[in-house]
Amino acid sequence: MCSSDLKMLPHMLKLALLASLATAQAACAIEPDQNGNVEIPDSWTEIPDYAFAGCTALKTVTGGANVNTIGFLAFSNCLSLVSLPDWNALTTIGEGAFAYGPALASFNVGDLVTSIEAYAFHGTTTCPTFVSRHPRGRLLLKPCTTGLVTR
Repeated sequence: MCSSDLKMLPHMLKLALLASLATAQAACAIEPDQNGNVEIPDSWTEIPDYAFAGCTALKTVTGGANVNTIGFLAFSNCLSLVSLPDWNALTTIGEGAFAYGPALASFNVGDLVTSIEAYAFHGTTTCPTFVSRHPRGRLLLKPCTTGLVTR
């Protein structure tokens, strides 16, 4: 562990604690169907903080064409989540939004994403690649454990 890791340790512990608490009180904002799918209504513009935190039955998310914000720890500890839609209106991915979600391997974003908050993908086993349709190219998460994003 390097000195920069030590400086962030309190924040990382806070995030882990909050994710654990959210999981302990897990109640999916929309219950997955028998196949683990959730369809987000197109009327939603935000996936609220903790909306699906700890929703272990969740495998795929569809719909939500107007989602522009994914909130704090919104999909944290979703251990089985493997698929998300292309949310082309998305501008913000909140802190810890997908933390501790080891099954999610990739996530496509549109041209409008301007903010991927710290630790958005902390504790994932695979670093997702963000493919932007913007001429500047791709957003890459490097490294997953710190949530640093380059554009």
